[in-house]
Amino acid sequence: MKLLKSFDSIYVKRQRGMTQREEEGSYQLYTKIDKKPTGKPPETLTFQYEDGSSEKFYLWVFYEEIPDTADKKHDKQYKGHFKGELEQERYEWYGAGWVDFYDQMVAPSAVPPLPLKEHKLFFFWDRKDTDGVAIYINDERAVKFVDTQIKLAYTPATTVGDPPTIPPPPPPSSK
Repeated sequence: MKLLKSFDSIYVKRQRGMTQREEEGSYQLYTKIDKKPTGKPPETLTFQYEDGSSEKFYLWVFYEEIPDTADKKHDKQYKGHFKGELEQERYEWYGAGWVDFYDQMVAPSAVPPLPLKEHKLFFFWDRKDTDGVAIYINDERAVKFVDTQIKLAYTPATTVGDPPTIPPPPPPSSK
């Protein structure tokens, strides 16, 4: 699971003390995008990497950002508010963790099992018409089957034998 970042974003992280090991394990540096993202579906972007390879990313979902208000009367649909770069990064890692959990736990349990893929995410925060975040993923299945039901199977942990008996109470105190 990796997040795509531009050179400027990676440079700032390096200046703040990010190690090379952290960078290699968490981020994919892209050098060029074939067009400026809009965050409006359907959209496909092609990212180029330092080694000359490229990869397609598909607009997966858009979450609208709404400002905090005193009345807090919002509809039940999830909408978030991200204040600054640190909160945006936390949200990116929250999303990445969810996708990683899906890849490792949910996809193998699907019927039929879904083939594994190393997913990468790109978060586009700079929409001009509506504040929020557009999330792009390098897997067309995420977009193609977004409204499709997948049958998931859950196998509970197995137990062997009876549970242990309740231990006897401690002896009474002699005092």
